[in-house]
Amino acid sequence: MGTSAVWRASAIEFDTTVIGGIGQRSLAPQVEVGREPLSGQAYPEHVHVTGAQPQFTFGSRNVKALLDELGADLVVSLEDLTAGLDVFESKVALGAVTAAGSVHRKWTATKGIVVPQSLSVEHRGDASLTVLVVPVQDGANDPVVLTASVALPTLLGNDARWTLGSVQVGGQSLTQVQGIELDFGVELFSESSDGEEFLSFVGVQTMAPTLTVRGSNPAWIDAIGLDGLAATHANTEVFLKKRVAGGLFVADETEEHIKMTMYGVVSPGEMSGDTGRMDASLMVSAGHDGTNLPVVFDTAAAIA
Repeated sequence: MGTSAVWRASAIEFDTTVIGGIGQRSLAPQVEVGREPLSGQAYPEHVHVTGAQPQFTFGSRNVKALLDELGADLVVSLEDLTAGLDVFESKVALGAVTAAGSVHRKWTATKGIVVPQSLSVEHRGDASLTVLVVPVQDGANDPVVLTASVALPTLLGNDARWTLGSVQVGGQSLTQVQGIELDFGVELFSESSDGEEFLSFVGVQTMAPTLTVRGSNPAWIDAIGLDGLAATHANTEVFLKKRVAGGLFVADETEEHIKMTMYGVVSPGEMSGDTGRMDASLMVSAGHDGTNLPVVFDTAAAIA
């Protein structure tokens, strides 16, 4: 019979805000199956579904749009969205590109949570922010509902990119940085009860971010030492420089770059190498300073 249709991961829509720049996306149904052999039998004789905990993950190169949607608390409750969260899949036209009309697919979640997982960027690469969506049942509907024949929204933000800029930790300006990764360290409460098939509750248990900086300068440890350094929002900052289409970067003084600050402790990581160059890493383990969140983003920053 052959292949009759192909779909691609498309836009994500928070209410009417479309997030473009989607690089990867997955839906994990996480169906749990029971099948226990009993009475000395080698094979299970009763196989059944005990529950399901579907969740989405997706990454976007439009870091600003996604950070702005997450807000200062870096958490979105789907109940706060009038129309919920829509995840689109675009149909490829046979012998062409994207099919026209209402022939695409859309998954919708109206109750649950959206949290960040990681933010990463390599030297000369494009920054990408990955988030996790954990939907729960809303009483009448499944956690995620598929609509099989819809039109695509107007794609926005596919041309926005940011890359690695300057990095300062504990008051030390780092040179020879090759890449960074921020693990947001989010752990969730998720509960179901009363024989329910799906989750009925989800919330944030902890958020303990850790920034890892990698580079080719083992002298980083000279200033950090084994005792580490105090990181504050005033002395620890990472810039993501905005690229300009058709050129290199937006001017430093233009408030379109992204600035990230952190509070916590800077500690040295592994230093390794062979007959080639030595590589080095360090970590910033973030915490709450009593006023600010562990990680604070400014998505309309100038580079001083």
